[in-house]
Formats: sequence, structure tokens, C-alpha cells
Amino acid sequence: MKEYHVSHNKMTGEVFYDRFNIDFLRYFGVSSAIRALAGSLVGTIVYIKYFAGFFYSLDMSTLYLLFLGGGFFWFILTAAIAYVAVGSFEKGSRIAGRRGLFTFSMMLIGGITLLFISGIITMDVPVYYFVKTIMGAVIVMSFLTVPLDYGYDYFKGR
Repeated sequence: MKEYHVSHNKMTGEVFYDRFNIDFLRYFGVSSAIRALAGSLVGTIVYIKYFAGFFYSLDMSTLYLLFLGGGFFWFILTAAIAYVAVGSFEKGSRIAGRRGLFTFSMMLIGGITLLFISGIITMDVPVYYFVKTIMGAVIVMSFLTVPLDYGYDYFKGR
């Protein structure tokens, strides 16, 4: 008889039987938001201090490729993990998409706020530079935010 991980959604009362513990993907809360915001703020500072010039020197099409390619890779990776646990491509994709959207939203909130506070982005910045700055910052932020957000929950669940 195969053992399953029983996961309880405290908000809805739903019970899930997964092949292994994917609570780090399935649930996110205030502590996840705080860790994601902390990671995005530190990532934005690292972007401003070390990487802003590099990302400004990149062509916009290269930046789009890095941004969308990285997001697509991360979605495929987390969807595959969730798929193996729940046994359904649709449910696995939904779990991965919701979790990724949460982290991405926290990165945007933290990054845009700090970029405005620092004066790098203002209301008179042309849209081209605004988009280029945000995309570069999110790429750098992801290397700090994702391990803090996903990683902490993963190790806590183990």
C-alpha cells in the first residue's frame, strides 16, 4: 500500500492526498509574503548596486528572452514537481501558476516600491526605460526571492 502525504487547507477545509509533500507549492501566507518581499528588496538593492548597467546595456529583445525564458523554465519545473505529486497535469499547472504568480507579485511590489524610493524610476521616465529597469530588476530579484520564499517553505515541510 502506497503512502500519501495528507495536506489540509485551513482556509477552505479541503483535504488533499499527494504522493509527497508539496505544501511549499500549494500554500502561501503572510510569512511567505514577508520572505518574498525581503528577498525582492535585497534583490533590488543588488540590482541597483551591481547589475543595473549590465541590464541597461542589453537589447530589449534579449531582455525579453531572459525574462520570459526564465519565467517559463520556472513554471515548467514547478509544474512538473506538482504533476508528479498530484498526478494531474491540469492540477499541477494550476498549483505552479498560482504559486509563481504570488511570488512574482511580491517581487513587483517590492521592486517597484524600492526603485521609486531610490529615484531610479520616476513618473517622467520613458516607458521603455521603466520596462527595462523592472525586467532587469525582476531577473536579479528572482535569484534571491525564490530561494527565500520557496526554499524556506520546502525545508520547513521536510
